[in-house]
Amino acid sequence: MSVMKHIENLQKSIAKNDEKRSDNKSFNNEYNIWYKWTPEQVVRFVGDFIQQRSHWIGPSEFNNTKILTSDAFSGEDKVPFNVNCANWDLETEEYDPNGPCVICKLRKVVYEILKSEKDALDESQQKRLDQLHKKCGYRQSYSWNLIDREEAIGFKIANLGKGLLESLLNLHSSYQPSEFWGEEDGVDLVVKKTKKDGGSGSGKGKTDYSASFVMEGPQAKVTPLTDVEKGWDMFDLKVLCGKQQDQDKLRSMFDPEWQQLLEAYETDDDEDENENKGKAKKDGGDPF
Repeated sequence: MSVMKHIENLQKSIAKNDEKRSDNKSFNNEYNIWYKWTPEQVVRFVGDFIQQRSHWIGPSEFNNTKILTSDAFSGEDKVPFNVNCANWDLETEEYDPNGPCVICKLRKVVYEILKSEKDALDESQQKRLDQLHKKCGYRQSYSWNLIDREEAIGFKIANLGKGLLESLLNLHSSYQPSEFWGEEDGVDLVVKKTKKDGGSGSGKGKTDYSASFVMEGPQAKVTPLTDVEKGWDMFDLKVLCGKQQDQDKLRSMFDPEWQQLLEAYETDDDEDENENKGKAKKDGGDPF
């Protein structure tokens, strides 16, 4: 189902079934399906989550190394700051090290340089490549349909890091055999977001998330989905969260220095492959 169709259904549900929701002024034709975490919220997770891998290639307060040129993030064909890893399969939830992801390929090349040519690099070169290697790393995250109780007008897609997911699964272990995301026996959760100071008054620091049950006496308060909420369509997470960038186009936007680096190593790989094939022809052995 298209996003616009989903919005139309939400509007019908609001108008028909819930006067309180119909008065919510934050809902409009530009309904934002992506959930933004605040310092504290009460939410209701529903259905299954999916596991993803992505690369943050945009500006960062922790690492100012640039993979792409600055103009790659502007204009009609702009690239998002966060891109899905093309080596990650959403269906099998497995990583293919030989996949098409150009970010992973660059990371592998930089790793090989740091490993094999470490003694030939001066301190500044080594530091710069080390920062690039870190910048090309992946982020493991999870996406889940949820309802925000403050703005309960439809599902939104929440992105969770490993820390928050672990907190949620720890809660689940104490709630079994029921599932806190179940339609009939699920519960609302309080999720808190806290950013720690990284020191020196810089304001840079790790963001922590924690989760707890909304309680009713000594037990978690069960909140079955209402008829209105059951009528809402959940988002297809694999479709909406699995979009891939054109890898050739992405590579063309690399900083020229990194493009040359990849080309140089690909040339070396081709020469090594030809040499191995020549040996195999002579010796009758395996070329690989």
